[in-house]
Amino acid sequence: WRNELYHIPDLEQTWYKNENNPIFSLTGTPGNWNSTPSNSLLILPRIFENQAIQRLYYGGYDGSTYSIGLATSESLREGWVEYAANPVLTGTPGEWDEAGVGNAWVSESDGTCSMWYSGMDNNGVFRIGYATSDDGIIWDKYEGNPILSETLGDWDTDGVLSPCVLKIDGIYHMAYTGFNGIGDLDICQIGHAVSVDGIHWEKTSSNPLLEIGDYGEWDEISCAYPYAMQTDYGVSLWYIGSSGDGYSIGFASSTDGVEWERSSMNPVLAGDADMWDSRMTACVHVAEDYGFHEMLYFGCDSDISYAGLGHAVSVPWTGVREYAGNIPESPILLSCYPNPFNSIINTEFQLLAPANTRISIYNVIGQRVALLHDGLLHQGIHQFPWAAQGFASGTYFVVLEKDNVQSTTSRILLLK
Repeated sequence: WRNELYHIPDLEQTWYKNENNPIFSLTGTPGNWNSTPSNSLLILPRIFENQAIQRLYYGGYDGSTYSIGLATSESLREGWVEYAANPVLTGTPGEWDEAGVGNAWVSESDGTCSMWYSGMDNNGVFRIGYATSDDGIIWDKYEGNPILSETLGDWDTDGVLSPCVLKIDGIYHMAYTGFNGIGDLDICQIGHAVSVDGIHWEKTSSNPLLEIGDYGEWDEISCAYPYAMQTDYGVSLWYIGSSGDGYSIGFASSTDGVEWERSSMNPVLAGDADMWDSRMTACVHVAEDYGFHEMLYFGCDSDISYAGLGHAVSVPWTGVREYAGNIPESPILLSCYPNPFNSIINTEFQLLAPANTRISIYNVIGQRVALLHDGLLHQGIHQFPWAAQGFASGTYFVVLEKDNVQSTTSRILLLK
């Protein structure tokens, strides 16, 4: 996980929840495969993002076993439909995963889908398995499962689960959760393993990859369920943390996959009191869309009676970045005034050189609601007003792009 060109000592990010949350229910009707609420990590979902259709693989519990189901949508933020023949993967009686399966991480190569998933035996021990499919629906389990197991006496002595797999420069990298029961607590931390074929894995000697936080921190007993994403700056990692009272989403970044810097704003996304996500939030997927970052996240309520899928957006997180090369000159967004505003806001920015420039207004779910300019502008200071009559009160974002590359973003507040 190495990138020698960039360094980010800290990345800050603020997420804004979709007002239509939850966008999909993960709790089924009585008698269904996912009818029984559960607080097991096995029910936490993953996204397989395809060009034509998005696939959500999510866990369900029927009161006796855990299974993996499928839902599809053309958009990350809406329109999710459950597959009628769910579940698509179940445990195998008498095998290492007979008590249930979950946490499916899916990728595709040369027309074949690969799934890395968590399995649990009747003693409650988690391990990681592998399966393949031609269509993403009918899966064949690998005969040599499990492909990753606990290491007795080590930091993950009580089980491993929630695989997250990236292929970088021909090598597979897996981030996973490891358990170690100490006293009455289950200490969860994040580990790292590598593979040349995605099946035969070797744990790295520097494990755990990301340890629990210091005493008194929000993630002092749990650091689990990693979602890793390769970027131009290295590796970004979202995870769930806990100090014993609920679970929230934290963020860390690394340039080499060894040394990690946690965000000073952690947790970056938490549940809201007395709401559907009050007990737990967990990162499911992060994507970039029109200059915004979108997150799909799992949430469940305080009494574990409901679980759902939430959507949030973030303006680009800021951080100190060092780049071994030339940094292209970017437009400078000088001001948006007045802010807050009740009818018209003026945007003012400076171009350091002539450029094709686009300035847009987006709402909190990542939809562009206004285009103020799209075309060539000369060097200098430019102003464009936005008349917001007919728009609802709330948070919006001014996004400034140069030559089709996002340059800067500013949050504005419309009050009526």
